[in-house]
Amino acid sequence: MNKSNFFTIEIKNILSRLQRENEDKLKSSTVVSEVSGFIKKIQKIEPDKEFTDNAWTFWIKSLRGNISIFGNFEELKEDGEVDNYEDFVSLWKMEFPYKTEWHKFDVVEYNHTFYFYLDSEMLLRYCTDNRTITGINSKDHKLKQFVLQVVNFVNTEVGKFLKNPDNYNKYIAKKLPLRKRYGKIQRKVIWENLTESIRFDQQLGNKKIKKLEYLVNNINEKKVFEKITANEFLRCCEICYVANNYF
Repeated sequence: MNKSNFFTIEIKNILSRLQRENEDKLKSSTVVSEVSGFIKKIQKIEPDKEFTDNAWTFWIKSLRGNISIFGNFEELKEDGEVDNYEDFVSLWKMEFPYKTEWHKFDVVEYNHTFYFYLDSEMLLRYCTDNRTITGINSKDHKLKQFVLQVVNFVNTEVGKFLKNPDNYNKYIAKKLPLRKRYGKIQRKVIWENLTESIRFDQQLGNKKIKKLEYLVNNINEKKVFEKITANEFLRCCEICYVANNYF
């Protein structure tokens, strides 16, 4: 069931079908078995806990392929979508500008359920309590086949990572295009490189910054809101605005 290559249009077509919500539950199938095994394998990797939930991120590479995969020129011309072959090629390259595309594959664990996302679209969710998959129509054999191919592909990637994490991370760092790179930049770095930016550090001064650091590090937990109403939130905002002379 391994698949070394995906075509970008194939993934695009699958994602367009995921927009239709489906609450069918798969309880006994090859998909459930493969997903269950995959989850056990990724749990060997330290998860990202940036948002408190356990999360893992992987990348799937797809190919644009040749133009015949995109569509049939004669059919598109007959439908009035293109006037000539040059239009056909232009349309193809406009919709799929990159020969190689990268797709983000996320797995998030929350409350005994694993959520699978492909390019931010939820592919399925798997409940460990009853070993049930939700989100896949039991009669949609093409979607089930695609999920199996994705899980097996990423499973292979996980194996590569576990075998040599440093080499795998270097490979991703080298190959992943800049348009797919997201991250955090320290505000200090922005201030140092954008001369016209507002320098809050300079406006506050070292004395106030040190006081702020002390207050944050020695916060009284008993005075932290466990719950807050909309009115209380707006009151806190008002206090901050007044303190900073926003009015």
